[in-house]
Amino acid sequence: MSLIKTGILRSEIDKEKISLANKGRIFSDIHKAKISIAKMGVNNPVSKKVYVYSNENPFILFKSFNSYTEAGKYFNCSRMTISRYIDTKNLYKKNWILLSIKGD
Repeated sequence: MSLIKTGILRSEIDKEKISLANKGRIFSDIHKAKISIAKMGVNNPVSKKVYVYSNENPFILFKSFNSYTEAGKYFNCSRMTISRYIDTKNLYKKNWILLSIKGD
């Protein structure tokens, strides 16, 4: 058994059945365009950069990230947690000042 991105465990037999059912499937041009847009992240075309400063010395940049997700991975938390601390302007883990601006 293996883990698929959706988090559903499927046996090799089930995966083969799904694969056979999808063979020859034809997508409309509109559907293909929607899939392409979703893969490119057009719904969120500009990620927001995250800048991290230490509470001890808020004038020196500690680290910067290209996205909330990247910052979340660094701090071992979700991007929503990063977003919440940026929006509320609270210190993250009582030590970090998180700021954000739109990326280039």
